[in-house]
Amino acid sequence: MTTARRAGSAPGAASKAEIAREAVSAAIDELAAQLDAGKSESLTAYLDMMGRFHRYSFGNIMLIMGQRPDATRVAGLRAWQSMGRCVKRGEKGIVIIAPMVFTKSDHDERSDSDRPVVRFRATHVFDISQTEGEPLPELDRIGGDPGKHLHMLEAAIAADGIRLETVND
Repeated sequence: MTTARRAGSAPGAASKAEIAREAVSAAIDELAAQLDAGKSESLTAYLDMMGRFHRYSFGNIMLIMGQRPDATRVAGLRAWQSMGRCVKRGEKGIVIIAPMVFTKSDHDERSDSDRPVVRFRATHVFDISQTEGEPLPELDRIGGDPGKHLHMLEAAIAADGIRLETVND
């Protein structure tokens, strides 16, 4: 395992922060230029798909993890259908709690309050592993062995005042 530790505060810390800000700004400008040039089909498809996934509450996340600890992407039946996927035959849903909001005209007429009434019901969602159909778009990944460039990476880390050590776990 490789760990990095700061050897001490470098005298040019402010200039390093400015360099980092400039690098981030340049990366954002480059991404914006690529998006303007129309080279963003995969990024757009990925962001569009991720926007369709619901953000679950902490309680529902605990329910999901308790019933299916290996769950990664979870959505309801109709949401999966809208993405070109269907739930496999025989799969059992993951039970979560969904809020239902009623207005005064929807619930008991005896209530004098104008506030909406919130009730909860159990509903089922499914993990991506429980579905089949169109593959979801993913971002391109870069991987591999740095090979001959490893020493250049280590030198760059050392130049920033960071001591690099290799230790066995």
